[in-house]
Amino acid sequence: MAMGYISLFIQFALFIYWMNKSSFFSFGTLPKLYAYLALILKLGAALSNWFIYTYYYTDRIHSDIFKYFDDAVHLFNSAKGDVILRFKIIGGFQNDAEISMILADTSYWDNSSELYFNDNSTMIRFHLALLH
Repeated sequence: MAMGYISLFIQFALFIYWMNKSSFFSFGTLPKLYAYLALILKLGAALSNWFIYTYYYTDRIHSDIFKYFDDAVHLFNSAKGDVILRFKIIGGFQNDAEISMILADTSYWDNSSELYFNDNSTMIRFHLALLH
C-alpha cells in the first residue's frame, strides 16, 4: 500500500511538472493558476466521490456507482479471456447468440424507461473497456 502512495505522489509530481512546462495548459492571458485550481477542484471532487462511496454507501446493491461496474465485471468474466468477444460487446455487436446470452445475465444492461433517457449499456461498455 505504501508503494501505491509513493507511485501516486510521483505521478502527481510528474503531472505538475508537465503542467508547468507545457503550453497546453496556457489559456491565453489567463494565468496558470487557474489550471492549478481546476486540477485541485477535480481532485477534490474525485476524493469526495471516493469518500462518499467508501464510507456512506457501503452497500453495493443500493449504491448506483457499482451497478455498471459489477455488470462490466460479469461481462469480463463471462468472456473467459476471449478478447474478440469483449471487443464485440464494447463495439455493440449484439446480434451474436453467445453475446445475447451473456447480456441476458446482466442486471442493468437494458433498463429501458418510458420517462427518462437511459443509456446504461454505454456506461457498462466504458467500464468493460477499462478492465484489463
